[in-house]
Amino acid sequence: SEGGAIYSFEALNATNTVFKNNTAAASGAIAIQMGDGNFDNCTFLSNKAV
Repeated sequence: SEGGAIYSFEALNATNTVFKNNTAAASGAIAIQMGDGNFDNCTFLSNKAV
Protein backbone atom coordinates (compact mmCIF):
# COMPACT_ATOMS: atom_id res chain seq x y z
CA SER A 1 0.00 0.00 0.00
CA GLU A 2 1.30 3.44 -0.73
CA GLY A 3 1.74 5.74 2.23
CA GLY A 4 1.83 3.21 5.03
CA ALA A 5 0.97 -0.31 6.04
CA ILE A 6 -1.62 1.07 8.42
CA TYR A 7 -3.54 3.88 6.76
CA SER A 8 -6.65 5.66 8.00
CA PHE A 9 -8.68 8.53 6.60
CA GLU A 10 -11.02 8.46 9.60
CA ALA A 11 -10.44 8.11 13.35
CA LEU A 12 -7.89 5.43 14.18
CA ASN A 13 -7.80 3.89 17.65
CA ALA A 14 -5.91 0.78 18.67
CA THR A 15 -5.56 -0.75 22.13
CA ASN A 16 -3.49 -3.76 23.18
CA THR A 17 -2.65 -4.49 19.54
CA VAL A 18 0.44 -6.01 17.92
CA PHE A 19 1.32 -4.80 14.42
CA LYS A 20 3.76 -7.34 12.97
CA ASN A 21 5.39 -7.79 9.56
CA ASN A 22 3.56 -4.93 7.85
CA THR A 23 5.16 -3.67 4.65
CA ALA A 24 4.54 -0.40 2.84
CA ALA A 25 5.57 0.55 -0.69
CA ALA A 26 6.32 4.16 0.25
CA SER A 27 6.46 6.70 3.07
CA GLY A 28 6.38 4.42 6.09
CA ALA A 29 5.39 1.05 7.41
CA ILE A 30 3.71 2.02 10.64
CA ALA A 31 0.91 4.56 10.36
CA ILE A 32 -0.33 7.56 8.46
CA GLN A 33 -3.47 8.96 10.01
CA MET A 34 -5.66 11.73 8.62
CA GLY A 35 -8.19 11.84 11.47
CA ASP A 36 -8.20 11.74 15.26
CA GLY A 37 -7.15 8.70 17.23
CA ASN A 38 -4.55 7.12 19.42
CA PHE A 39 -2.48 4.01 20.06
CA ASP A 40 -2.65 2.66 23.61
CA ASN A 41 -0.34 -0.16 24.72
CA CYS A 42 0.47 -1.24 21.16
CA THR A 43 3.56 -3.05 19.87
CA PHE A 44 5.12 -2.64 16.43
CA LEU A 45 7.39 -5.48 15.25
CA SER A 46 9.24 -6.00 11.95
CA ASN A 47 7.37 -3.31 10.02
CA LYS A 48 9.20 -1.96 6.99
CA ALA A 49 8.96 0.39 4.06
CA VAL A 50 10.25 -0.85 0.71
